[in-house]
Amino acid sequence: MNPCNFQPQLSAYYDGELAEQQRDLLREHLATCETCAAELAAYGKLSETLADQMRVSLSQDAMHAMSASLRKSVQQRWWREAGSQVEYMVRRITAVAAVILAGASAALLWIPNRGGPTTRADEVIVDSVAVGSEPPTAATVSTPGNEERQLARWIVADLSQQEVASAVLPNRQ
Repeated sequence: MNPCNFQPQLSAYYDGELAEQQRDLLREHLATCETCAAELAAYGKLSETLADQMRVSLSQDAMHAMSASLRKSVQQRWWREAGSQVEYMVRRITAVAAVILAGASAALLWIPNRGGPTTRADEVIVDSVAVGSEPPTAATVSTPGNEERQLARWIVADLSQQEVASAVLPNRQ
């Protein structure tokens, strides 16, 4: 059997990959060459055999299982993506809250204390004794941790006012 010069082009002809001029030339050759025509027919039989082998029919149960598996993987992917977006938003909100908290803390440290007590309890008691007013209350004097000392000073101030009052006012008996 003598190989033909057109045999290397038969596969491309069968797959439709040849240019129009080459295809016309090979078609004329196939009409006269039995070897090339037989090989081209073998290509066709091989394709049909492979196509028959590749056909697979799935049962309804297998189709339902594949569908459920695909649906589950799509849902898992969606939840993963949605979860990552929620996590991203939570991180951003947390960062903003941290910045606000840090700013408020810094502002509280740098702003001078204008509303709190600026005088010591001793000064308030001495002033009240000198003027003769009522002893200071817990609302006007605030010394954390020295409540017993405050109470003792108020008592002294009260007694001092009584002594001042008795010395100024004569005894009515």
